[in-house]
Amino acid sequence: MSKLKPRKTLTGYVLAIWLLGIFVVRLYVQLVFSGQGGMAIAAQAIGVTWPLVYFIFFGKGFLPREVDNVTLLVLTVFASSALISCFVSPAPFISFGYVLATLVGIYVALMFNSNFRQSDFLHAFKLLSLLGIAMLLAYTKYDYRTYPGYRLGDGTDTMNPNSVGMITMACVAAAFAYKSTIFRLLIIIPSLLIIYLTGSRAAAAATLITIGIVTWHNFRQSSGAKKLLVFIPLVTFSLSWLVWNWQDFYELLNEFFKWDDKHRGLASGASGRLIVWGWMWDLIKDNFLIGVGFRAHGEFIQASSAHNGYLALLADIGIFGFSAIAMYVVWRILFLYQCYIRSRAPIAAIYFGFAVGFLALAFFERYLLNIGNPGSLMFLLILFLSKKRFILAVSYKHIAVRR
Repeated sequence: MSKLKPRKTLTGYVLAIWLLGIFVVRLYVQLVFSGQGGMAIAAQAIGVTWPLVYFIFFGKGFLPREVDNVTLLVLTVFASSALISCFVSPAPFISFGYVLATLVGIYVALMFNSNFRQSDFLHAFKLLSLLGIAMLLAYTKYDYRTYPGYRLGDGTDTMNPNSVGMITMACVAAAFAYKSTIFRLLIIIPSLLIIYLTGSRAAAAATLITIGIVTWHNFRQSSGAKKLLVFIPLVTFSLSWLVWNWQDFYELLNEFFKWDDKHRGLASGASGRLIVWGWMWDLIKDNFLIGVGFRAHGEFIQASSAHNGYLALLADIGIFGFSAIAMYVVWRILFLYQCYIRSRAPIAAIYFGFAVGFLALAFFERYLLNIGNPGSLMFLLILFLSKKRFILAVSYKHIAVRR
């Protein structure tokens, strides 16, 4: 008797549209409102909150289910710290708006996790990768120009190149929901080209980390014959080619990552980021307990942002809220790692690979918790997943679930 496949439901489409919709809304407000003003804020708010209508009308209820006590405690500490920080913010109403939007985004992520099956998530990821790469290719054709020093996104000034890179990273991770290697490559190869055109080194490194982690999981789960006939010859050929062409390969990487460049390389402090991080550390020391206001740290330094999600969160909301989120992230990553090691389920590799890649990306990007990007929303879904449902989904019951 053949194994029954999980029935596809409407929920997978809803999740995929939610993730892709953030990209569409972001691009729309940039084109129409230049990303500013009340209409732009309203459009982005609708893009985040509209799944609540689905939850209400399709009987999913108002409250997330199966949320463990640790998650509730962490969210309480985070919300309290973020709200308190608004009182010292130089722009308290803007900070409060960002706090509310972030909490709503987390709430929607909790609702998805507590109501839907992991098969729905796999279906959503397939749609996200397929439709997402189609949209990104169309955007690339619209935006890209071959001027010297040009980065994808800067030509029409509609998207930050690093944001485009993060969206593409999400599509790459989601592509592993497909079983077919050929289908995965049809999505991943153009995705890597798009990331190359953005010049986003952080997104490139994070994407390679994600690919490496998921591929290693697939290698471990493959049969002995496949390892012997496919993986081992491929690795042997690749290593031999690297040794023989090391100089050319190094120059190719250096052309993109620019670690020898005096303006963007290691000698420049990672494009001046070390200097900005020094400013951030001084700001943190002076506002250690309650921070300077959620998303307000940019008002206190001579840069647009911290370019580090961890320093930004610590400076914004202080040590209590940051510590709660940091410990929670570590706790969840350890849980995902256990699932990754012991489960054969593809979604375990996708979740762990993307989470590790995103955490690496956050060392060089503005925010750790964010709702303005499909990649950020994917991270929220993974971070606040229902442990009980996930364990059942990956058929791994050796992890204790604390209720």
